[in-house]
Amino acid sequence: MNEQIRAVCFNANGLNDERKRRTVVESCVKGRVDILGLSETHLKGQGKCACKKGDVGSLWEGMEGGAVWTALDEKYKGRGKEGCAILMSDRVWKCVTDYGRKGTRIVWVKCKIGLVKYAWVSMYAPVNLKTVKGKNEMRKFWNDLNECIKCFEIGRRVIVMGDMNAKVGDESVDEVVGKWGVPGLNENGDWLVDVCAERGLFLANTFFQHKMIHRYSWRRGREDEQKGLIDYMAVDKRLRRDVVDAKVVRGMIEGSDHFAVLVKIKTSIKWKFRNEKKEESKRLRLEKFREEGVREEYKKRVIEALNAEWGNMDGDTKAEEVFESFKAVVLSVTEGVVGTKVVKVGRKKGNAWWTEEFREAVRDKRNAYKKTLERNVPERVRNERKREYIRCKRRVKQVIDESKKRVDEEFGRQLSEKYKEDKRLYWKEIKNERERETNGSKGGSEVKDVDGMILREKEAVKGRWRTYFENLMNVNREGETIVTCMGLMRGGGRVHEQEEIKMEEVREAIGNLKNGKAAGVDGLTAEMLKYGGGAVIEWMHKICGLAWNEGRVPSDWTKAIIVPVYKRKGNRNECGNYRGISLLSIAGKVYGKIVI
Repeated sequence: MNEQIRAVCFNANGLNDERKRRTVVESCVKGRVDILGLSETHLKGQGKCACKKGDVGSLWEGMEGGAVWTALDEKYKGRGKEGCAILMSDRVWKCVTDYGRKGTRIVWVKCKIGLVKYAWVSMYAPVNLKTVKGKNEMRKFWNDLNECIKCFEIGRRVIVMGDMNAKVGDESVDEVVGKWGVPGLNENGDWLVDVCAERGLFLANTFFQHKMIHRYSWRRGREDEQKGLIDYMAVDKRLRRDVVDAKVVRGMIEGSDHFAVLVKIKTSIKWKFRNEKKEESKRLRLEKFREEGVREEYKKRVIEALNAEWGNMDGDTKAEEVFESFKAVVLSVTEGVVGTKVVKVGRKKGNAWWTEEFREAVRDKRNAYKKTLERNVPERVRNERKREYIRCKRRVKQVIDESKKRVDEEFGRQLSEKYKEDKRLYWKEIKNERERETNGSKGGSEVKDVDGMILREKEAVKGRWRTYFENLMNVNREGETIVTCMGLMRGGGRVHEQEEIKMEEVREAIGNLKNGKAAGVDGLTAEMLKYGGGAVIEWMHKICGLAWNEGRVPSDWTKAIIVPVYKRKGNRNECGNYRGISLLSIAGKVYGKIVI
């Protein structure tokens, strides 16, 4: 049995409310939707982000996959209007090769599923206006849509979805419109039929016979005084045999006067659902060094271990070998004293205010909404159900306001405690908050290559960063390096062969190290050196002396870990919008302080 792509389009009538976005996402997940095209989002700004289940504070929280959206510029002062977005499940998001937008009403995504290349376009057409300005706006939009579809490769299957504000009638038209539509025509409908005919598309939800309630995609007023079919799935004609069904699904997503339109498309491959093993890493619990008892225990153990290792050193041992022995002993003792913590990459806690009480209130509201859609019920019962739905909506707002207030107070208290106890944890929370402001997008995990294609595989991303920084930091590789002097000209420097390194210099350099700094490639931190007592100082004095006499330092001291840090401006997938921070060896810094 072949797998299916479940694609849905829906006019949301605004998504600025966080609760409404969460409800839309939950409905999408519950309905096993692979592609969700949203129209009239009323959001501001443009963006793209990868979404993981449990991401806290992201724009599309609760979604597992990815999203691309477009809307008015963030600097726009008025209320948000227009706007559209495409939300994708994880299995589709992994297949995405490119994305883009055309103004505030059109956004598209390219992906390759199996051997078939798709282009998904979400759009929001302007309403039918008889004024000159309105007609010009309509003409510009349909021309933009036509040009957007024209830019896709010939072999790519195009699916256009969204609120097209078009009425195309219920009569067959040139294999574009089927006979199972809804009566009524308008100017947008003429534009839509022309574009579909020119670009080889057919309106899928007019080709399948369903009850009338599964054809109307919009209704307004009491007793559905106004209703019509204005939301469509326009599918490439080459997929005609692959389209299994297309219809309006009432009650699938609530909060709008529109209903969702669903299309099912067969694929030539079988998607396998499997739980991928989360990447795990271990880190030393260095925060335990704040406890005096831990520091004493560490000092005792490291002195014993280093003294025992000292007897194994030969007189002709090089600095490299001595440092490797020292590093192995210190890291082993540290792990034994403070222990390790397993960190699962990409795993986050859920939103604190999304409690079971709130989930239950949302469930009651959804059930109340579905009851308002039932037909053939007395007027008294219908009015009572509508009042019940309004009460449930108010209850949801009340629960979330109370929950958010409680969470904010708790967060402020924890932040104050972390600032007093450990500034590292404090700044970590600040960093997390900044990431939430940028829709939870982790910088550097997805980057574009030199051709503008998005890279997601871990090794490919590493290779791209390696190439970028190599080119950035080695501009004049062919140029000649000219050495003007040995040592330093300014006062306080040390000239080679002038004097030996003293024990007191090593002790002072280690004592001046700052706690909380990230380790280099050797894994040694300032805490490990400062709290190790005299044995650590003796070993470091030995290593620095050997390096000074040999004229060569251990290889770990010559290496740096480059961490890309987002500049907070520009596209987060562009390497040029990051600055590289080099993490050097802490032990190497001790040697540098002495020599310089």
